[in-house]
Amino acid sequence: PDESEPQDYLDLHAGAGETGVMAAHFPEQVDQEMARTLEQTQLTMQDAGAWIQDARKVTPLGYFGDPAAFDTEEMGEWHKEYCLGIAESIAGFLKARGHTAADPSGIDFEARDYSIFDETMVDMTWQEVEKAAEEGAIVLLNTAVIEEHGPHMVCGIDSYLGSLWCKLTRRKLDALGIKADIAPPFYWGINRSSQVFPGTFTVRDETLESVLYDTYSSLKSWGFETVFTINSHGDGAHNAVILETIVTSYPFQHRYFKAAKN
Repeated sequence: PDESEPQDYLDLHAGAGETGVMAAHFPEQVDQEMARTLEQTQLTMQDAGAWIQDARKVTPLGYFGDPAAFDTEEMGEWHKEYCLGIAESIAGFLKARGHTAADPSGIDFEARDYSIFDETMVDMTWQEVEKAAEEGAIVLLNTAVIEEHGPHMVCGIDSYLGSLWCKLTRRKLDALGIKADIAPPFYWGINRSSQVFPGTFTVRDETLESVLYDTYSSLKSWGFETVFTINSHGDGAHNAVILETIVTSYPFQHRYFKAAKN
């Protein structure tokens, strides 16, 4: 390519964006010293198709982007704003159905614990879960996955990011006067492009659909009328199955949010 003209290099997977937010909120899960030594892959949109077909062949180290350029401050702030947007979208959806929302207040956030179970129903008693449903709480469900993310980060970062977004979103919803609880993370999913790497778990489409449907059915049977799915994984097949299952589980009452890769 002509080096005198800017190239549209993508930061698609385990690059500056994901490395930055993980380093900002879960620094123990990132080898920041190694990340600064990794070279930019310099892959464009034209390379993305081949990467989806065989990620290990196109990116032998498992990252697609420029992890060395990560900026913890920038990405930490970006995700706070992103989750405020999710909370305001949820509030708008509920307001149209008669819910009164307050004005959001500034809430700062730092991850207290890197556990993806922290602040979820896992740490509630069954009576607390029942009370939440009776009080009309909505549910946030993290449907990220476990897959490789380069030599500088752990395999669970999508699950960590989904957990982070659920926590941030709940704090913003609290400021809006909307009660929300977080379901246990749903981390089994489809990883077509990265399944060639050890550490990437993938399940069949029908497995994902069945278990996810049963998860929604459990929540519905307890009295939770509205579930908002928050997903940080970009596999098209994974997302298609989730959306299809949403329609059959919570028609007209379920909403799905997904972040763009950075």
